[in-house]
Amino acid sequence: MDFFEHQDRARKQTRRLIALFVLGVVAVVACTTFAVWGAFELSGIAAAANDTTAPHADTITGLGRNANVLWGAAIGTMLLVLGGSLFRLMQLGGGNGSAIAERLGGRLLSHDHADPDARKLLNVVEEMSIAAGTPVPPVYLLEDESGINAFAAGTTVENAAIGVTRGCVRHLTRDELQGVIGHEFSHILSGDMKINLRLIGVLAGILVIGHVGSLLLRSSFYASAGSSRRSKDSGGGGLVIAILVLGGSLALIGFVGAFFGSWIKSAVSRQREYLADASAVQFTRSRDGIAGALKKIGGFRRRSLLRTPAADECSHMFFGKGLNTIFATHPPLAKRILALDPSWDGEFARIEDQTPAPAEKQQEPPEKKPPRIAADQFAHAVALSAAALIGQPTNDHLAYAANLYSSIPERLRAMAGDPFSARAIVCAMLISRFKETQRVQLSAVHRLGGPGLVSELRASAAAVVNLDPTLRLPLLELTAPSLKRLSPDQAETFVRLLDELINADQKVDLFEWCVRRLVVAPLQGRRRAATHFYSVNRDIEQEAEKLLGWLAVAGHSGLNDAKQAYAMGAERFGIDARLIPQSDHRPEEIDAALDSLAKTSPKIKKRLIESCATVVSFDKTVTPQEAELFRAIAESLGVPVPPVLPGQALI
Repeated sequence: MDFFEHQDRARKQTRRLIALFVLGVVAVVACTTFAVWGAFELSGIAAAANDTTAPHADTITGLGRNANVLWGAAIGTMLLVLGGSLFRLMQLGGGNGSAIAERLGGRLLSHDHADPDARKLLNVVEEMSIAAGTPVPPVYLLEDESGINAFAAGTTVENAAIGVTRGCVRHLTRDELQGVIGHEFSHILSGDMKINLRLIGVLAGILVIGHVGSLLLRSSFYASAGSSRRSKDSGGGGLVIAILVLGGSLALIGFVGAFFGSWIKSAVSRQREYLADASAVQFTRSRDGIAGALKKIGGFRRRSLLRTPAADECSHMFFGKGLNTIFATHPPLAKRILALDPSWDGEFARIEDQTPAPAEKQQEPPEKKPPRIAADQFAHAVALSAAALIGQPTNDHLAYAANLYSSIPERLRAMAGDPFSARAIVCAMLISRFKETQRVQLSAVHRLGGPGLVSELRASAAAVVNLDPTLRLPLLELTAPSLKRLSPDQAETFVRLLDELINADQKVDLFEWCVRRLVVAPLQGRRRAATHFYSVNRDIEQEAEKLLGWLAVAGHSGLNDAKQAYAMGAERFGIDARLIPQSDHRPEEIDAALDSLAKTSPKIKKRLIESCATVVSFDKTVTPQEAELFRAIAESLGVPVPPVLPGQALI
């Protein structure tokens, strides 16, 4: 199953989940309305039994049979359930992975962390991000959790975050940790995270009814003492009975709803764990890594269990079972291991939960620098098309990413992990070679960034300028989690600074455009809408013509080559291939075209990526600049393209 089929499957599962949620809400509304009617009927009977001359019995029963009251109860229940779901999603930062990680007790990691285990974790995540072609997600360590577990949270690749327990980084080897992180990246790339978040919202909405019922039950007990003395005079006993019956009914409805909601959650989650395990093996090309992690969970006293109270609602998001519940959200460990290692003898790897020596006394093993890899070592991945590799990076990409990562100077990697220094790296990439333009740019840096940023910029400029062109995009990706930590005011000022640096020479070159798409757009909070076009309409055709024409002119020196490249790409997409590609489109027009194309369905995006790859590959060579441009376009469309390997053909 390729990336786009994964996306279609995720959307279908989401539609099924919404359908189940709607059915659940309808059932809850119907049951609650019936409970309101029953409460009024029973309280009326009770009032009549206490005092046959009191008018309260008829009044209460009449309310229970009043259509307006019943409609009000139905609408109120519906709003309560929907409001509960929306409120919980808002509590979770609207789906922001960092907010969920912090709710689970995670602490954000940075490169200045003294713990070697934390640095090992950061390196693994960063290498995998480069290999997968995604922005590096923020990494959180659940310091107080000694069980072996991990999770990926968020709704999109841009706002994803990865959380790992202390037990996971303490007890797993690098290969095993790599297998676990590969599993979590599979959830990020396949769209599982959005489904996970919606499951939390569904359950929260249904549970609200149970909470309201519990409140009514408690209030009825407090009211019963006083009302018993006044019941014969005022009919208060009937009201207490109404509250008691209604509260008990709502508590029962909430319990039953939560029961079936948990069943839905476990049913949705279990099969996806098998798929993520398989994807991790494909990614790392190692069954031993992820299988070894699962074997250690089985042989560990604390297994994968978490202690945080928030683990209950997020239990379906974890690598391993986070809680002991009635409905298992994960397949049995033995079945997962046998699916990865059919020769397994059934013995778990026994490990002890020992507290390590203080960090300052630990001996950190020297980090092995991956050897330089020749182009002919990537024969498997090179033979595959770009579309076939999207969302499914191979071990070749992981090895190549490790190579790129280790080739970036250590000082620049450390700077990329700090928000202030990360800004200096991006600015250094935009500084012009021409003195007059450079003078204008440095003036903007001093005015908007202050002397501190100017100093950082001067200190890093030489290393950034001398950087191999193939390392510019990976280094930009390493700055992503740091730049996300900027405050709204800091981000706004930094965006203004980048705009001034880019426009200092009154033009936007291709790399500057890539920086705008990869750095500026996320900082501005531009998010792709969830609405999809399921067929190519005229507007989408025009946007595709514009993008393909601009790409053809940008990637080929002669107009004749650009025309032929455009014709091949346009034909592949299914639009008029006779048009002459234009080079005079303003960057804002291309940005607008990409924003529109980002709303199309996965099938259309697949055709568009294949068409862009056709245009870029027309001359049988892919330059570093073309690779950057291709990946910036793909990332703008929400399509994670692995790095272009040496000698790789995109089609």
